Amino acid sequence: MLKNSNQMAVDRIRKDIESIKENETKLYSYLYDLTYQEKTNNVRLLETIYSEFLNDKRSEIKRVALYCLLFGLKIKKPEYRQAALITLTDKASDFDLRLTCVSGLAQAYFATDDKGLLGTLFTIFNDQEEDEDIRTEAFTGMMGIHGINSVELLSKNSNKIVMSMDDIKLENFEQEIKEIKVLLL
Repeated sequence: MLKNSNQMAVDRIRKDIESIKENETKLYSYLYDLTYQEKTNNVRLLETIYSEFLNDKRSEIKRVALYCLLFGLKIKKPEYRQAALITLTDKASDFDLRLTCVSGLAQAYFATDDKGLLGTLFTIFNDQEEDEDIRTEAFTGMMGIHGINSVELLSKNSNKIVMSMDDIKLENFEQEIKEIKVLLL
């Protein structure tokens, strides 16, 4: 019976998506809600659905797919990581999509000290030619991958929320930056 109800849910979801796939706004909302309104708890199904939209030409659809795979479901697979990194490092990519790539990677790879991701985010953070908001997100993402959660980040930053580069009290993060530099050697 459980398998039958799962198949019915799968069929319903696929039918819903098929009926709205050309309407970007409706599709975006539907895909986002799929993760957070528990229309199904079948992670494999959700992963299959979202991965189908990773190469969508519409940046908002690609954004919700990456967001749900990395941030929502926290799936660490090379193909999702690569899709996010390609978009993130392409300065011509959609701004919001790039921000989503950073936050998604930071969430999926939280506290892993992943050398490749730390290196990419460290480079972006230090790139004076990069957009300030992307650099700020790279900093918070780098701290997350290094294991600093949002409460600890707030506390280490003298209880100031990091919204811009000007908000970051770098002197409070000297130890973490030193540790990251050592990891990158």
